Amino acid sequence: GELPSRVVDNLFWLGRYAERAESSARLLRTTMQLISSEDGDMPAIPALVRALADSGQIEPGYAIAELTSSLPQLESMLPEAVFDIKLPRSLRSTINEAVRLASIVRDRLALDAWRILHKLDHTARRPKQKFALDATDVLEVLDSILTDLVAFAGLAGESMTRTQSWRFLDLGRRLERAYQTSSALRAMLTEVQLAEDDSPVLEAALLTQDSLMTYRSRYLANMQLPAALDLLITDDTNPRSIIFQLARIVEHIDNLPRDANQAQLGPEQRLALALYNGVRLADVSDLIEADSSLQRVKLDRLLRRIGDQLPKLSDVVSSRFLIHAGLARHFGSRTMGL
Repeated sequence: GELPSRVVDNLFWLGRYAERAESSARLLRTTMQLISSEDGDMPAIPALVRALADSGQIEPGYAIAELTSSLPQLESMLPEAVFDIKLPRSLRSTINEAVRLASIVRDRLALDAWRILHKLDHTARRPKQKFALDATDVLEVLDSILTDLVAFAGLAGESMTRTQSWRFLDLGRRLERAYQTSSALRAMLTEVQLAEDDSPVLEAALLTQDSLMTYRSRYLANMQLPAALDLLITDDTNPRSIIFQLARIVEHIDNLPRDANQAQLGPEQRLALALYNGVRLADVSDLIEADSSLQRVKLDRLLRRIGDQLPKLSDVVSSRFLIHAGLARHFGSRTMGL
């Protein structure tokens, strides 16, 4: 039977928040690993800090060299970005929202998927036994959080029948992953590194997108920007790439309920197709070009367009198929989430 739009709305946003939590956890984990490593892979840290600031997980001032001296040490702020419930974009706040939404639609989820999220609610709490958390404590929690989130994604993917419930949950997940990936890559890769070797930044970017092992198995140890961009943006065999998400989005949107007499494409279909085709037609050799101010303008333009158009697509889907209970959830806001 037809699902109430409120149920579908909650499933869509559950997909969004679960994916946002995973993206946030990977970014925080990579940053903490580098900051606390013996040699501290310094070239990659400013790029990761930009990505964290852009996503609202740390103060924007940390991404501006002149302001960092007046702010608390980044190492002391990162645990707050993980655990502080008062910060609306902290990992803990994002997980809280995912768990809240899951509790509302738990009868639509596989029992094991609900159990995993219920467990995640406990996993993501600040360890009580320690007054001051060191990087090892936080990294252990982040590892556990990611294990739970990946388990939830797997169970949702493998245990839910392919009904509209599953479709809206997965559509939310794909929209969020495409948005978070384009945002992170824009923060990390659109500016040419002054250091001759940009391997540390490429490696960090691949790590945040769970694609480092894939890259190494394909290209061995040699870090090259064109190969990294291909894998992360235009490779439709990589389930983490932007094109992979956009292909799933087009497929989901084509299968949403619509008037059988409607011959032309709906606005949401047009937006999804335009995004997909824009990335499909992108030429990596163009994207790596930099201008005289060391900006990769074409890469920035492509990623900015994805970041601008996905919120519009989300809004069109919401207005046509979903309802909003209470607060509207705006895609790019720094408060209630994207």
